[in-house]
Amino acid sequence: MIQSNYKFAIVTPVKDEIKNFPQTIKSVLSQEVKPQKWIIIDDGSTDGTTELVEKAERENDWIEGIYREPNKNRKPGGEFVLGIGLEKLNLDDYEFVVRMDGDLKFESDYFRVLFEKFDDNPNLGIASGVCFITRNGKEIEEKHPRFHTRGPLKTYRTQCYKDIGGLLNCLGWDSIDELNANMLNWNTQSFPELKIHHLKKTGSKSGIFGAGINKGIAAYNSGSHPLYIIAKALHIVLFLNYKFDSIGLLLGYFSSLIKRKPKPINKNLVKYVRKQEMNRLLGKKSIWKG
Repeated sequence: MIQSNYKFAIVTPVKDEIKNFPQTIKSVLSQEVKPQKWIIIDDGSTDGTTELVEKAERENDWIEGIYREPNKNRKPGGEFVLGIGLEKLNLDDYEFVVRMDGDLKFESDYFRVLFEKFDDNPNLGIASGVCFITRNGKEIEEKHPRFHTRGPLKTYRTQCYKDIGGLLNCLGWDSIDELNANMLNWNTQSFPELKIHHLKKTGSKSGIFGAGINKGIAAYNSGSHPLYIIAKALHIVLFLNYKFDSIGLLLGYFSSLIKRKPKPINKNLVKYVRKQEMNRLLGKKSIWKG
């Protein structure tokens, strides 16, 4: 194992991941640069995941399990229980905080290479690799802009994490964090040379239509402008041919807008997001394109 002075902690929410979580555990245990702390929140699993967490905790003194009772009324998505683990960390003890899902596989040099990226750019606040899924035996990238860092495995420089006020427990949290960071002049970036194998497709539990609705709600929470959402929906239909995804996006966003749901972000961030979106539509400089 490579010796390192990098101090970091990982927080992982899991729920019924008996099929995939063994590979995530193996990926972390094989790292050249290991975390000082790994907190795993078992959100009421009933399929044997609990036993996996207990075994990892027994065998590694830097792994801590948090166990919740099964609850049929639980909200889906790890963002709703993530705070339970984050609250147990003394942030001043770590240079980096990692938010990681339990359905991933990545190479043993992942964190070493990622931290070298942080070393190269002191203004890099949030970073990740790029997620790939396997379909019909082929690796397919889950494409996104390079300023976007993937929710399944995000690494925060602790100072940036403090500056953005931590993570929200709502749909869209993984856009809000980096938009806020960019507004505060932090860089955010994903690196395609760092492959993350996503063992199940993003939004697979919700279906295409449900995933589209969630994207619409997330866009509303993130402060997106209505015109930008309409343009995005048209792009999805015309260029990607995902009709149900587009309808779900519009339904999720405009149902939230009509109901005047409170946004979880402040007015300054809403203003910043909408300016960036309008600049993109007009072909001007934006976070999508410098």
